[in-house]
Amino acid sequence: MCKKSSVCVIHHGHPANIPHYVASSELIDQYSGKTKTTTHSSRRDSEAATPRVLSRTFLLLGEQGLHIKRLAHLPRCTRDLNPDPLWMFQPRPCGCKGQRTCLLCEKEMGEQVMPSWVTQSQKEHAIVYCPECDLAWPGWDTNTWKCHPNHQGEGTVFPGVKIIQNFISEEEERTLMDSIDEVPWDLSQSGRRKQNYGPKCNFKKRRVRCNTFSGYPAFTKYIQNRFASVDILHSFQTVEQCSLEYSPERGASIDPHIDDCWIWGERIPTLSLLLDSTLTLRKFNGPETKYNLLDRKTYPSQVGEDGSVKGYDTLSKDYAKLQTQTDNMQAADSAEEKYSSLMTQPTRCSMPDVVRVPMPRRSLLVLYGPPRYDWEHGILREDIPSRRVCITYRELTPTYLPCGPKAEVGEAILQAGKVFWDHRSYYSLDQEGTVVT
Repeated sequence: MCKKSSVCVIHHGHPANIPHYVASSELIDQYSGKTKTTTHSSRRDSEAATPRVLSRTFLLLGEQGLHIKRLAHLPRCTRDLNPDPLWMFQPRPCGCKGQRTCLLCEKEMGEQVMPSWVTQSQKEHAIVYCPECDLAWPGWDTNTWKCHPNHQGEGTVFPGVKIIQNFISEEEERTLMDSIDEVPWDLSQSGRRKQNYGPKCNFKKRRVRCNTFSGYPAFTKYIQNRFASVDILHSFQTVEQCSLEYSPERGASIDPHIDDCWIWGERIPTLSLLLDSTLTLRKFNGPETKYNLLDRKTYPSQVGEDGSVKGYDTLSKDYAKLQTQTDNMQAADSAEEKYSSLMTQPTRCSMPDVVRVPMPRRSLLVLYGPPRYDWEHGILREDIPSRRVCITYRELTPTYLPCGPKAEVGEAILQAGKVFWDHRSYYSLDQEGTVVT
């Protein structure tokens, strides 16, 4: 079972009344996906007419387990103006919300720096991927890959990672960054800023809208064109392009996650700029209901076990086989066996819980296969010593491609993704990159 918790506060009319805290817990069965919600009150019904003073605390259930947060940790002005602990669950001026925090809001809340989501034991047993030999070697410091071929210890095969060094030149990086910084940045969570281009997706309701998707800035077109020279990106069609900025002054990071599997396809390319950094992968042991992982059973893999990219004809045949297997499926417990011939399965071999993947400056990293679906990926604060910018690209799942059942919806998104526009005209900028009023 996986457990989620939420908190709400009931205010009473008289100002002398102390807020009454009510918490609800939601149990999620990782096999059936069914939920059961239970409400817990801070006092019995018989006490409803006689409020008593309670400790002003509330609970958060996050990656590190259950935390007790005291309202005294909130800044005095916030406590005076809004003593409601639900303030934590609202978007904050820094861009964070919920359990996500950056150095700015942690300072405002009077908290200590949030602990790392990687334990000391996991650090001691981690392995580092080497882009030169495509093996992972014992260690935590990502720079150890640079000692190739003089690695220490035993190498581990870790398929599903492709790193192309110097994907763009130094001059291209300078020009690209000049143009990126002319475009307005939007605040994001955990100290990041972003520039996002793509359809609007609601991953919970599984809805997508492309009426506001108008394409990408023209200064990035050559990057997408260059994907054609990468074998693992054969027939890749970009439908989302997201620039992210990581700043050490804001304590920028990104929590471990798996990109949504309902609409985003298998291959995830990321171009790293300004800084050598590290992507930290952690084994995912949660329910398949998370990240829409169950959707993987509804479409074939886009990359074969040998690393070759499947064309539409092959995907169509795999879809037909998949449909036949689905129709003949008699019991849910046999589903994994029935899909095994078409689906990328979780890694079963003995392997450390954490893999460190280097992201050299100006390199292109592509995740696919097991690292895409079986491992959460994130970026730790300690791996951002100076400003870093990256551009991540996403494609559609086969469900929305011409071979899939929702090809019509996908076609509208694909057509919008073929448009490139001049960013100066789009954002009404003058030659200095200033907004013209």
